[in-house]
Amino acid sequence: MWRSGVADDIEDTILCRFLWHIPMEADVREEANKILDFASSLCRDYVDVTGELTFRFMRDTATA
Repeated sequence: MWRSGVADDIEDTILCRFLWHIPMEADVREEANKILDFASSLCRDYVDVTGELTFRFMRDTATA
């Protein structure tokens, strides 16, 4: 809700340009969205796998 031009500039510089190595000539928002889409997909896949492993473990070790 609250936006600050200075905070946005710091985020763009430190996070996007320095940590994610987005070039200065590239569109920061477009490149950051690509990275965030990948990270979101990776997290979703991780949750799916852990859920499946948990289900299989419980099914295979359940005692009635």
